[in-house]
Amino acid sequence: MSLGSALQAGVSGLLAQATRLATISDNLANSSVVGFKRSDVDFTSLFVGTGGGSSFAASGTIPNVRTDISLNGTITTSSGSTDLAIAGRGMFVVTSDVAGTGANEFALTRAGQFSPDANGFLRNSAGFVLQGFALNPDGSFAAGVPSRDTFGSLQPVNINAFNNIGTPTTQLGLQGNLPAQLTGLAPPPGPLVTSVEYFTPLGAAQTLTLEWQATATPNQFDLSITDFDGTALGTVTIDFDDGITPGVTAGSPAAFTTALPEANGVVTLTVNGGQVIELSLGNVGGLNGITQFVGDNSVRAPVRDGTPAGELRGVEIGDDGTVFAIFDSGARLASFIVPVADLANPNGLQPIDGNAFQLTRDSGTFRLFNPGEGPSGELRSNALEVANVEIAQEITSIIETQRAYSSNATVIRTADEMLEEATRLKR
Repeated sequence: MSLGSALQAGVSGLLAQATRLATISDNLANSSVVGFKRSDVDFTSLFVGTGGGSSFAASGTIPNVRTDISLNGTITTSSGSTDLAIAGRGMFVVTSDVAGTGANEFALTRAGQFSPDANGFLRNSAGFVLQGFALNPDGSFAAGVPSRDTFGSLQPVNINAFNNIGTPTTQLGLQGNLPAQLTGLAPPPGPLVTSVEYFTPLGAAQTLTLEWQATATPNQFDLSITDFDGTALGTVTIDFDDGITPGVTAGSPAAFTTALPEANGVVTLTVNGGQVIELSLGNVGGLNGITQFVGDNSVRAPVRDGTPAGELRGVEIGDDGTVFAIFDSGARLASFIVPVADLANPNGLQPIDGNAFQLTRDSGTFRLFNPGEGPSGELRSNALEVANVEIAQEITSIIETQRAYSSNATVIRTADEMLEEATRLKR
């Protein structure tokens, strides 16, 4: 009977509008939540057939709730050094179980309000731990080339693991001038001294002493290298070009003579404890290292790797996703890089508690990109993405929902009155 179907259609309309009102209330309740994605309702009509002729059966409607995951919110600046936002469609990979390795234990989110917890893990306000690729001190990947289409290479970003860490010096590079006027004299003047600091594997600072002795031979210096404990490490005789011979660079090294391992102006030293340091004196014929001109002694070591031990004082995350540990010694060490996940269909993700999402068949495959690479977007540090909720739009939707609900209620009342009238015909 058409009146019965009208009642059912009206009821389905009430239920559908109630669902829409629930999504609106949820959107408004979470309008201040970082990275929140609003939900909306699409209505699908039902069709059960007209029955033919002059009869018609109302079918009603079904609400389909969808989350606008691909719609980004506005990015605002933040005072937190570990707050992150993504300008693009990518998502952060997080987990609630720092020991988990299964795919079901990982989730995706846009909520980038991360801060260290008591154990040093970077967690957002929902308790999810940020995931990243671990780095060596030189910036290379600690576990080799990472997998980009699985979560297997990711590790929880933890800053406590880098407390009191120093890295040894492996390279020193000298630059500056030696006074040409001191060579070729008899007797030669006393040596010039340069002190160069290096760091041991335990982060202790030690000093190499470099003595530059001008010889009676014009344009020649003998370099004696001594470790901090007085151990003689070796000598190097450096002959410089006088600029008279055509085709040579005046003041540049012409030859290095030493019993130490040497190649292309780089001398290999073995200091106390067996630590190996490569000391670069400059290229033969070049002016990129030690030179010799008339003037003052200005030799220094501006090129040096390694860091001293120190206490962790803070964490910074660059726009390229690199997580830096900042120490009181002034050292700034790269420890992780935070990748951004890009999906074939972000709106196919399944929402879960904590403003996060899990992979589904509808979301398709994913790939992990370094920020700024690929289609995933760019990372913004010291920034947060606000909810993609427009208050004015939601209020307007409330008015529309209320009117639609009222109209469906009117249909039910009218159908009920008509049925009651038909019932009275029997009396």
